[in-house]
Amino acid sequence: MKALARSYVYWPRINSEIEQLASTCKSCGKHGKSLPSLTEHPWTKPTMPWQRVHIDYAGPFFNKMWLVVYDAYTRWPEVIKMNKDTTSAATIRALREIFSRNGLPFVIVSDNGTNFTSDEFEKFLSSNNIRHLKTGTYHPKSNGCCERFVGTFKSAMKKMYEDCTDIHKNLANFLIRYRNTPHSVTGRTPAEAMLKRSIRSRLHQITPLDQQKMDSMDIEKEQAVLDSSRIRNRQFEEQQEVYVQPTAKDTWKEGVIGKRLGDSNMYEVQFGGRKVVKHADQIKKRLRPVLQRKKPTLYSPPGNLETRNSHVQLNVSPLHNSPVRGPLELENVSPARVPSVSVSPVRGSPVKITPARVPLVNVPQSQPHTPIHTPTVTRPTSSNGTRQSTRLTTTKTDNTPNTGSAPVPLRRSDRLANKPRRRWN
Repeated sequence: MKALARSYVYWPRINSEIEQLASTCKSCGKHGKSLPSLTEHPWTKPTMPWQRVHIDYAGPFFNKMWLVVYDAYTRWPEVIKMNKDTTSAATIRALREIFSRNGLPFVIVSDNGTNFTSDEFEKFLSSNNIRHLKTGTYHPKSNGCCERFVGTFKSAMKKMYEDCTDIHKNLANFLIRYRNTPHSVTGRTPAEAMLKRSIRSRLHQITPLDQQKMDSMDIEKEQAVLDSSRIRNRQFEEQQEVYVQPTAKDTWKEGVIGKRLGDSNMYEVQFGGRKVVKHADQIKKRLRPVLQRKKPTLYSPPGNLETRNSHVQLNVSPLHNSPVRGPLELENVSPARVPSVSVSPVRGSPVKITPARVPLVNVPQSQPHTPIHTPTVTRPTSSNGTRQSTRLTTTKTDNTPNTGSAPVPLRRSDRLANKPRRRWN
């Protein structure tokens, strides 16, 4: 317009006046071209992983919405399929899952969408001490790094859909390849920048280093240890009484093992009139209570010694022909040595001897018995009031039965003490 006017006329300030006239034209402003793009203010470069995170929604794409989370430092991407639920509650739920793996960021950058500007979302960020930066609506350049990844994501998913229609599989393959590919800005893979290592994929298997790592693990030896009998120590036999738990909420029921299914830990258990297949972790041993126990065997001394009702039966004969009245009582005798005391019979006359405060004891058959000392004997009186003298001897007993050998006589001093004194007229 200015060049055409100058071809025919001229006056001072002709260019500025023509520009002013064109700028006030409503038709020119409505249908005119866009102005040149301005130079964007660069973002501050982060110094550590997960310091500034950009988030945005991509879609509808394959009739679904996708939440994209992109780290500005490592270029690590996260993509969550949201179906058609893009509310603030669903966004917070997806972000919680991502933050549980990678931690809480310092800054989140998003657009002014209602799901990012609601009070619920702002409360979630403030409770986790996360600063929220908002860009202009419908201006992708303000959230440039995330928008560029959205374009890459859509392009790759469309190409992969031609060979495979499984969207979940395509998403997993795309993410592992993107994270293992060196980025043009950082010069290293997002996995190395984020995890300090490379993520193992199929391409790693063609390298000799990957095969060396596989051989150094000695997987066959580890499998042999897992298959050994020392690990599987909970085994049951057929017809074994057990407790079985039908479900996790039920109590243990009494049952019987039917059979084992091969070499596995699965067993067929019979309980409550039915058969079920249960794992060994749901079975435990059941022992019956002991109702009757074998009575302990009391030591039976040699000879004619009997134990009845806490009494000891001995055959005793006095030295004289006068009858014996009253029992002979043994005093100061050790309970373990009562069975080893015997009286040498002289003339057959049974006498009942009661030990003083000596209960019956259980003497093991294998324990040897040592000789005892001579106990004190209280001699009974006859009918005419005179004391009768008895001859008491000790017999060394052992585990062998009595063979009828003669008793060992008392010492001479003991015999003299028991000998009746002669009276002098």
